[in-house]
Amino acid sequence: MLAAILAARPASGEAVFQADGSAGLGYTRTALTPLDTRRLYADIRPALVLRFGSSRVAWQAGYLFAGNLTLNGTGSSSYSNQASLSMAAELSKQTTLSASAIVTQGGTAFQLTQRAPEAGQPAFRAPDNPDLITMALAESYAWEPSPYLSLGQGLLVSASAPQNALRRSSSSVTGSLTLDRLFPRDAIGAALIPGFAFLRPLAEGSPDVKLLTNALVGSWNHDFDQTWNAQVTAGATHVVALRSGHPTTVVPVGSLTGRYLGNASVASLEVSRSVATNLQTGTESTSDQVTLRWGVSLDRFLQRQFGASAGFLRARPLGAVTPSAASGTGDAVQGDVGFVWGFSEVLLASARYSIAYQYGGTASLRSLVHVALVGFTVRYSNAPYVPPMPTPGRRVDRGDAVGSREGDPRKP
Repeated sequence: MLAAILAARPASGEAVFQADGSAGLGYTRTALTPLDTRRLYADIRPALVLRFGSSRVAWQAGYLFAGNLTLNGTGSSSYSNQASLSMAAELSKQTTLSASAIVTQGGTAFQLTQRAPEAGQPAFRAPDNPDLITMALAESYAWEPSPYLSLGQGLLVSASAPQNALRRSSSSVTGSLTLDRLFPRDAIGAALIPGFAFLRPLAEGSPDVKLLTNALVGSWNHDFDQTWNAQVTAGATHVVALRSGHPTTVVPVGSLTGRYLGNASVASLEVSRSVATNLQTGTESTSDQVTLRWGVSLDRFLQRQFGASAGFLRARPLGAVTPSAASGTGDAVQGDVGFVWGFSEVLLASARYSIAYQYGGTASLRSLVHVALVGFTVRYSNAPYVPPMPTPGRRVDRGDAVGSREGDPRKP
């Protein structure tokens, strides 16, 4: 694959860089049982993005530093970092390859606000919301031997650890093999998703958990028209706990997703059940989730956009309720809303609010976090904007793909 990427790279390409300097005011409130802390702080976020693009290969690297100084309230000043690297390549007219890596260090406020507001995700956090170091490596490969058949392979490696206790890290590896039969408006497919997780529960004295999962899932994807799309998946996950007696269980899994793709806005609603591993709490559970996302662009030429998301998560133990399993079970709600207004290509204003509430389970896990952040960004770049990385899209007709080839013979 590496040889094919190098061979596909042309002699010249487009290099884009973008440097941002953001400054603003932030407010956080964290209500933990039994503590309640509030803090007003000054926030600065310098960032740099470098991108190299050609007709067949795109590379992008980014780095962000976030520092905040407490102005009033409780809590100390802190800092966070995020570094990322991604690549997308068209190895041939039938094959594509993508890979990415991201490493993040920071506290709860940074974890909530660094994700785009339309990409919010409800989740359970560890008690006291410690600063974390997280890592994710992802790779995907797609091959279309004919206009009506698609094969895919994917790999995701994730790890998370408290910043002051790296030895307490949890990690997981998940793979996927997919096969889809394509029609003008429909795609019918199947996926095999194996996984392995090494978990360190938070409960004192709890043994480490090694978990092996294998999921077999069928799917049906349908385009109603150029704007509306829906996808249904259904299957089962076989879970094996690699400990004495090797207890096993089979969990029905599935999802229902509706998507809207307009000229200036996108939206989606997803309802799902899955077997999930929480690397923060070191637990596994059955996860029922509802997530609504919406993003809209308000200007064709300047970055003026609004994004919002809301989600609900219910996690229940796979087996008997134990002290180690209880630390990652209960209910969680998360909401995000953000607004960016570009006065020019150089100066932008932004406002962001996030809320994360988790309850149920043990009393020590109940918490409510509010984060509000407003500020200005000064931007310098050698291009009007940084082109997005190519993505395959999720519609059957590839109408939501970025950098896709024209002339798809399956399009009606």
